[in-house]
Formats: sequence, C-alpha cells, structure tokens
Amino acid sequence: MFSSLSLGSLLFTALIVYQYSLASCNATFALSLGIGKQPTKQRLKKALDPTKHRHWALVNNNGFCGISHSQRIIGGVDAGIGKYPWIVRLAFQIPTNQGDRTILKCAGSIITKKYVVTANHCFTPYDKLSFVRAGEYDERTDPDCEQSNPDDCAPEFIDYRVQKVINHKDYKEGVSFVNDITLVKIKGQFEFNEYIMPICLEYGSLLGKNYIGSNVEVAGWGIFDIVKEEVHPVLQRVTIPVINSEVCRKRMEKATYVEPSKQICAGGVIGKDSCGGDSGGPLMSAQVTDGRPPRDFLIGVVSFGLKECGKTDMPAVYTRVYAYLSWILDNIDK
Repeated sequence: MFSSLSLGSLLFTALIVYQYSLASCNATFALSLGIGKQPTKQRLKKALDPTKHRHWALVNNNGFCGISHSQRIIGGVDAGIGKYPWIVRLAFQIPTNQGDRTILKCAGSIITKKYVVTANHCFTPYDKLSFVRAGEYDERTDPDCEQSNPDDCAPEFIDYRVQKVINHKDYKEGVSFVNDITLVKIKGQFEFNEYIMPICLEYGSLLGKNYIGSNVEVAGWGIFDIVKEEVHPVLQRVTIPVINSEVCRKRMEKATYVEPSKQICAGGVIGKDSCGGDSGGPLMSAQVTDGRPPRDFLIGVVSFGLKECGKTDMPAVYTRVYAYLSWILDNIDK
C-alpha cells in the first residue's frame, strides 16, 4: 500500500527544480549550477566544537535527547507511537477566496525547550505560521492509542503558539536550496515527556562524520500516493542510504546547485524517497556516544527531491545540520 514512501518536501522534474507549496502549488525555477567540494571530517571538525558555545547547554537536554519510546514496529512503515517524539507539525494560515484557513503543511524537529529546526522554503510571503503541533501520531485520533491495546494511549497533542521565526538570511529562493534552514521559537516551553522530546545535535566524535553508505531514517506524514498526492494520516518512516555528495552534485548539476559542505544526499532507492508533504522534517541517524545506548541525531533537514519521487534512483537533498551548528547556537536563547 505504501509503495512510494514520501516524507518531506519538494519537487523537481528531471531537469528543473520546483519549490512546492501545499497552499498554492506554485512552482519556482531553480537553475543555478555550480561545483562544490566533498567535505572532509578534518576540515569540518576544525571549524567548530559546539560544546564550547555559550548556548550548548540549551540543546540535547542534558543527554536526554533522541530517545525513542517505541520499539514495536520492526519492518512496517508506520512509525509507532512515540517513535519520533521530536517531530512536530507546522500549521500555517493560508489566504483563500473563502477567507483564511489553517493547514498543516511542513514538519520540524524539537532541539530545545523552546526551539524547532525546519526548512526555510516552508515560509512564503502569503501565509503565516500559526502554531506548532507536538505529540501527534495519527491525525485522525486524539489521543493516539495502540491498536493492540486501546487502553495504552499517549497524551493529547499540544499546539504551541509562535513567538518568532528566524530564517537563514543567505537563503535565496528561486536560486538554489543552499541555506534552506529556519528556527522557530514557540511561546512558553515544550512539555517534555515520552511523546514530546528533543532530538540530539551532533557533537564529539560525530562532528564531520562521513555518513556515506550508512542507512538513515526520514519520517513524516508526506504524500504516499504520488499520483493522487494523498497525504498519509499516520506518521510514516523509511530507511534510506546516504549518497556521496559529489556523485549527487553531478547528477543534479543540470537542475540545481548542490553544495556538498552544506547539503547531504540520501535515497536513490526505487520505492523509497522523500517528497511533497513534510518539508523541514528530520533526516536522522542513530548513533552511540559517551557509552550511552543509541540515540537519534539530527543530521539533515528535508529540502527537495524529485517530483516523481521513489520512481527513479535519484536521491533527495537535505540541509546538512552540522554545517549550521554555529548559526543555530548563535540564534537560540532561553
């Protein structure tokens, strides 16, 4: 049923990149070509030790981050309640002929008690971010309960109003998808529990890690039927491999510019990909650090991919979070 899992954002044809909006479905051309260098761990690691930053204590929740509370789903596509407690949905007010309406059109990842990381391209001059929804799994039910045990339920989801949006100033819409990253600060604080929790940001031995060939995960409510453009009501997940950025850049060079030091490519497996529906959602890797059990780390943010996602061996492209750690830490506060 879920033959072409799609979670994330945005769409381009074989030669032309389209920036996708669930509100207007308008297309913007991105035809910038370029050449980038494959980042090395030594060069990346030299650039930053995030644990020395004055705001590092605000992230990773004293080590209680990236912890999944669902181990029930092994081979299926449903993520399981509590599997990704850091994933949130962004609700926008969209102007229509019948007046403003609210739609859930992008995703994001909780990184502190007040901040979410998402994609810059989610934001347009025509719609306004209204609230951030945390703790949702199945949009058809509230609260969400295990099918095998109806008495085993998560708390109801929580909608948090938005205090401010911080878009990366160097993102150039219609030119390329480099710097496709945004921070959202909520009013108040997230109420952390088993179903609402931050994901970890990379540090230590993970700084500049080469994930090429590693399997990583994408999750969201993205389009699961690319023909009908139907969004799945239940949080979905897919495991995909990380692709060499230079190979990815060469494949994409007729369509758009890929900067290997700031973007990471993953997918290229027929039947599994990320596309329209959950722009800004997380690309995740489970890693062991400091002798702790595996925790999920945010290594990428869903940026763009093929319109015919999952039907070719072309990968999707994600904003490389490591490249923006300094920017993230500089722009968050208590």
